[in-house]
Amino acid sequence: MKNWKLIYRQFFQLLPKSSLSLFPFFSALRKNPPQWKSDSKAAISVMLLALPQGIAYATIADIPIIYGLICSAIACCIAPLFSSSNYTILGPSNATAFTLFSFFATLGFSTAEKISLLPLFTILVGSFCIIGSLLKISEVLQYISRSVLTGYLTGAAILIITNQVKYILHLEDYISGATFFHIIQSIIKALPALDIYSLLLGLLTLITFLIWKKKRPQDPHFIVILILFTSAISFINTFWQTPLIQIATFSEFSIQGLTQSQSSTKPLLENIILLSSGAFAVAFLACMENTLSAKSIASRTNEKPDLNQDTLALGITNFFCSFFSGMPASGSLTRSSLNYYSQAKSRFSSLLCGILCFSFIYLFIQIPLLITSIPKACIAGLVIGVALGLFQKQSFKICLKSTTEDATTLLCTLLATLFMPIHTAIFIGVITSVLLFLRKAAKPQLVEYTIGEEGNFHEIEEPSKRHHPEISIIHIEGNLFFGGAELFYQQMSRLIYDQSLKIIILRMRNTLCLDATSISTLQELIILARENKKQVLITGATSTIYRILKRSGLLQILQEDCPKNESNLFLYNSLDPNKCAKEALQRSQKILGKKEADIRIFYTETKEEKINDPNKKN
Repeated sequence: MKNWKLIYRQFFQLLPKSSLSLFPFFSALRKNPPQWKSDSKAAISVMLLALPQGIAYATIADIPIIYGLICSAIACCIAPLFSSSNYTILGPSNATAFTLFSFFATLGFSTAEKISLLPLFTILVGSFCIIGSLLKISEVLQYISRSVLTGYLTGAAILIITNQVKYILHLEDYISGATFFHIIQSIIKALPALDIYSLLLGLLTLITFLIWKKKRPQDPHFIVILILFTSAISFINTFWQTPLIQIATFSEFSIQGLTQSQSSTKPLLENIILLSSGAFAVAFLACMENTLSAKSIASRTNEKPDLNQDTLALGITNFFCSFFSGMPASGSLTRSSLNYYSQAKSRFSSLLCGILCFSFIYLFIQIPLLITSIPKACIAGLVIGVALGLFQKQSFKICLKSTTEDATTLLCTLLATLFMPIHTAIFIGVITSVLLFLRKAAKPQLVEYTIGEEGNFHEIEEPSKRHHPEISIIHIEGNLFFGGAELFYQQMSRLIYDQSLKIIILRMRNTLCLDATSISTLQELIILARENKKQVLITGATSTIYRILKRSGLLQILQEDCPKNESNLFLYNSLDPNKCAKEALQRSQKILGKKEADIRIFYTETKEEKINDPNKKN
């Protein structure tokens, strides 16, 4: 027992120090007490959007709509108990819903198999989020390129629209596939069986949504259009026998149906292994969406969001969603923004919204006609309208035209999203972005300097123009980490093999990101120089560089064969920036066997060096 306690303590000591709060709800309410009128108004507005979006996103995930509705209700009730923000609203989202659909479609699972594994899938999503909050993963997410997000959202929007075509054409029984290519292929094959009336209804819903949204963007278009079209179709089917009666609608649901579906024939461990990759992708997306939503709201409210606390809230929310058979929850920027613009004053608005959602779910169960009257073509048209909003034209243009690396990352992510399983596409985009960044950053700038007759440092382009032919002064600017170590070695080895040189002085004042690879490379170069009867000196080393050289043992190698009271390393002094260069040149003269001279250096700081030297006094 003592061993387990010791392991437990040691494990949590390895984790980054965290300020996570287990239950910040009541302390937050003391600071921002409920204002019933404002919070109730905001809760009703959010509920009117959360319910139809719950239906829509469950449709995207190709699961019964009750799972989307339950997620919307649970997320609104649980998230405010643990989050840091007073305004963020959690629930199902476009991207996570389609990732869920794509993952299970890639495995070839039926709807029944998908439903049986959904609770375990959602628990895994919550587990990954909670682990992420302990490891402060939200601090890492900020390094994900905007090009990756833009490419992924663009691809997801195309896939969502493509996948909703089957409901508009009433071809859901004929179309399958998880990638853009397979879905398009299935649609083309099934076109002869399309329902023209379902197509017209879906297009009319979409056109109405787009026009209304453009004319009056603040209106609750989604729920109002859904009610209008559902009522119109129900009225026509009640009094006239028309082809509209054949349009597909949703099935009724019950709470008993939810509890009966949570069983799987496979062993638990086998299911966890099977679902872990897809759950990790959904958790990754959910954390990104939640972080973006929290940051966006905080920029308007002047709140200081604790992103790790919000990630913890996301994880706990998904745990509760799994227990009550909801689909995975994520951060919703649209519902969070609506909550803020509806003048919510506290997190009670989210809690009240969840209670209202549960009330309507109960109403849907008691009156099945409210659900069974909704045409799938109408929902599909509205989903397509919402998906069109994922196309960020300005952001796409910026990423495409800014740099070659951004354009490459954008296109690679977009193509991966369209032609590969979507739960792997986001990671392909991230890997592409990181590799291109490393390729760009791994090019340390090596500039050779010499000292003129006046004692001025100046850059030279040809070795023949050195004022002191036996001495080469190399200024290393930028990152010298594992990515640039090989290039650094190649460039420096050319100098070492220069027969006219005897001394190589490395100016490392602005050298960044030294690591084990670059230290090993420096060691190889020092040894290679000695084998070729040359000496390497380091000047302008900061205290950080000195510590790394000393800890790694490279300082000892650099100082080998160095006489007593002499050194091959010269530290930077902010009070006298020229001193280290002067000492390095004096040491060079001694090595060359020349008489020690009073070396004068006239050194003009550049603007960039002033910026990089915060300790320098004016």
